[in-house]
Amino acid sequence: MKLASFSTKAIPKIRVGIVLNNEIIDVDLAARALNIIPHEQILDLLDHYEQGMREVQVILDKAAGRRFSEVKTFTGIGVVHDLSEVQLAAPIPRPRKNIMCLAGIMPNTRKKQR
Repeated sequence: MKLASFSTKAIPKIRVGIVLNNEIIDVDLAARALNIIPHEQILDLLDHYEQGMREVQVILDKAAGRRFSEVKTFTGIGVVHDLSEVQLAAPIPRPRKNIMCLAGIMPNTRKKQR
């Protein structure tokens, strides 16, 4: 299981998804189908990690090892998408703080061969 941020043509807003095999399920809509109030954004889910992971686990338990597309509760409301049909987004679309990456050039440590 992997978490991802994604959007679809029908719903252009960035969503939280669970990726299994070649499918992604919309966590927000799947949780609502199971009468769970979900965390709609990845940062909210991470900020409330224990509760967020319980929500994710309930969705996974409903699938019970099956593909998401085999679960009528999910396919009936259109929350399952093939990965090729969605636009993946940055894992955390809007970080709360600036992220700065630095790189340096390492001197060539190989000795010249004669």
